[in-house]
Amino acid sequence: MALTLPKLPSKNAGTDKNLAEKYRRLFNDRKRICLFTLLVFLGTLVIVNIGLTLWLITALRLNIHGSGPISFKEYGLEIRGSTFSLGSIHTKQLRGGQNGKLKLFSDRDIVFKSGNSSLNLKHNAVVETNQFTVKNTEGTEVLSINRDGIFAPRGKLVGSTISVDSAVQTPLVKSSAGSTLVLESL
Repeated sequence: MALTLPKLPSKNAGTDKNLAEKYRRLFNDRKRICLFTLLVFLGTLVIVNIGLTLWLITALRLNIHGSGPISFKEYGLEIRGSTFSLGSIHTKQLRGGQNGKLKLFSDRDIVFKSGNSSLNLKHNAVVETNQFTVKNTEGTEVLSINRDGIFAPRGKLVGSTISVDSAVQTPLVKSSAGSTLVLESL
């Protein structure tokens, strides 16, 4: 014979039944569970999206005036501060800042090209052009190099060594003060 204990009435018997009934109604309704899960997922997605947007704004230094040191003006693109380019830069005009200085740094060479002319800045500058002219601030020609020769009409031409293939024509050749003048012919 099995022995069974009588059930004693509990103080919270009515509230336990109410809670159980509420949970049963909530979890038995599959539509509510799906909607609740969808709302939690969408809320998490919105929070992650806002976080990524704020991170992107911070990483790109975006503000109301432009994208960090880069801003678009009527006359073109303005870059404040240092800018690094891993590839080529193609432009019509390149200017310095308020103080007028434009600094270009390169690990290797800086090459400027226009039409048939090019300027290659490296440990020694190389200029390739049909005609090369240097003018002073008044606009007067100081040095001109073309197919006809080298002309320095307003000054003197000084060099430590000069190699000429055909001929040198000059009314006067002199050395620097205190050093000897050496002319050699091969």
